[in-house]
Amino acid sequence: MCEQCTAGVEEHGEFMPGWFLVRAFQDGNEMKKGDWGLVECNDPTVIIPFTPVADPFFRMTVEQEEKKREDHPETKKQNEVFLEQLGELDELLCMPPYDGHLLYEGALKAGYTQDDGSIGCWLLHHLATYIASDHPVTHNTTLRRANA
Repeated sequence: MCEQCTAGVEEHGEFMPGWFLVRAFQDGNEMKKGDWGLVECNDPTVIIPFTPVADPFFRMTVEQEEKKREDHPETKKQNEVFLEQLGELDELLCMPPYDGHLLYEGALKAGYTQDDGSIGCWLLHHLATYIASDHPVTHNTTLRRANA
């Protein structure tokens, strides 16, 4: 059975062109309850075992970042979590070249530029802001109905 069915995923829509975001509602074969999956076709290409946190200093100048650090000291902790997650995500993004190419193409179409730094940095921030946005969520109830 496919991973999306065994994990009973919530479907969070197309978060960038050609890529869909899902979240496991229950433990599947590879996905565990609460994991996020980046899906290009059928099963997740990337499984993220944490809820992404946005980069508090995304696209800011050094001066803007310093001002935000002064005015909002809590951004230090958010930045620490972001950097920790970025390290984990960079490892998860090790994938076959074709999948990496498709992910890169989708990111470019969704607004990524080389000025944003690494694709992992941009993607983590993009996922966090997408998850926090008001987007449609549908539930895959196939497996839950079968087990009821």
